[in-house]
Amino acid sequence: MISKALARSISTPPRQNSTPLKTRVMATEVNGTTVRGWERLFRSKDDAHIKRILEERLGVTEGDADELLE
Repeated sequence: MISKALARSISTPPRQNSTPLKTRVMATEVNGTTVRGWERLFRSKDDAHIKRILEERLGVTEGDADELLE
């Protein structure tokens, strides 16, 4: 018969990081902005602001779709 402590240690994997996954993901920096920052940007109603940030951070500019696909 095994002890209760041993049984608990077998069934419960050790926690590597006590910070919740969502918190770590949202704090991850991508192209100079956190994932949370990108989320806030894309929720914004200010199209001019979104366009400016996409151009500054990613080099994305507005263009004619037919020209871009050629």
